Amino acid sequence: MAETLSLGSRKVTFDKVKTGTAVTVQLAIVVVSDILETSVNQSLTEPSFGGRWHQLVEGTPGSNDVTNDTDPNTAGHQCDTRQIASGMMYYVGYNENFANYRKGTAVYTHKPATPRLRIGLAHSANETDGERDDVDFDAYIIRIADTDGDVVAEGDDMATMETNYGLGRNSQSDTTEETLNKLFVHDMQFPNYPTFSATGTIIRNADSSALDYATNFIFVAGTHWDTGITLTNMRVVDGFRINVGAHDLPENVLDREAPRKVTPASISIVKVGTTGDGESEYRDPGQLFAHPPDEHRDFPADMLQSDETYTITSWAVNEDDEVISPVATLKLHLLNRMVTLSATTVFQDYLNTTAVNTGTLIVTQFTVLK
Repeated sequence: MAETLSLGSRKVTFDKVKTGTAVTVQLAIVVVSDILETSVNQSLTEPSFGGRWHQLVEGTPGSNDVTNDTDPNTAGHQCDTRQIASGMMYYVGYNENFANYRKGTAVYTHKPATPRLRIGLAHSANETDGERDDVDFDAYIIRIADTDGDVVAEGDDMATMETNYGLGRNSQSDTTEETLNKLFVHDMQFPNYPTFSATGTIIRNADSSALDYATNFIFVAGTHWDTGITLTNMRVVDGFRINVGAHDLPENVLDREAPRKVTPASISIVKVGTTGDGESEYRDPGQLFAHPPDEHRDFPADMLQSDETYTITSWAVNEDDEVISPVATLKLHLLNRMVTLSATTVFQDYLNTTAVNTGTLIVTQFTVLK
């Protein structure tokens, strides 16, 4: 029997070997390529399929005032921020905001104009632009395989392109648009932005009610409750532990505005924009955002099938198509369902401020398997 190990694999299964049978295993490198040669001498760090969440901090602790601009003489996003200790914004989803919903029969606006499955990748924080230039970094290669290990036709070694989410405003009066757009959680209620523990879990009042965000927060047993909920845009299964995606949680967990702007509860609450929710202050302290990826690739929106598990691998190549990084891996399970919109189940997001109440949406539960 012969089996082939795909790039990045560390094991292979032989299904037809009977119990108690003695076997001899031979391993041969059939094709010697630049992968073995260049990964030794020109190794970047592996890319990431996600990035950390960040939170705007208060100008004056405990005041819930506008976040300070740390460098008012420099254009762009110079606000005080802190990185959330846990949780992850995964760069896999539909359209530019990596949402978990896509078009069914409902008519609404989305970007790009044609619905896409978008997979993004972030450069390692251990790398610099100069280091990537030194090895002639060209792109990341994405390969998608199904449960049986077969490569999906549209996901067979596809190169990424550099991501550009454009520039936007830093305040409601800013017309220069010199701020790099980011991926913000959409329509949280001021001032009940989430407060996080030192480990990145969401803190609430002991009675489970919302807790006003404060940078000088101190946990008091009996007064506060550590929910154990980590901020993630996908359901994550890590051994025996399951973290449900933030967009699947009850309304009062992330305190979206009432009436809720994004419904039903399973729809992502991530938007693309500058600082702020676009309705109150652009720099309200406590708001959450993630940086867009550095590279991405768009695929057909219906490429991945419901109730299937896929393994996505990626690695960096240079201008000569030589591999110059280790392989990064993300294992995903998808489950689709149809949501019918109505007068009571309407749809709104950062591109559709007028409620859509007819037609259907296809909502996907993405599960990361670790």
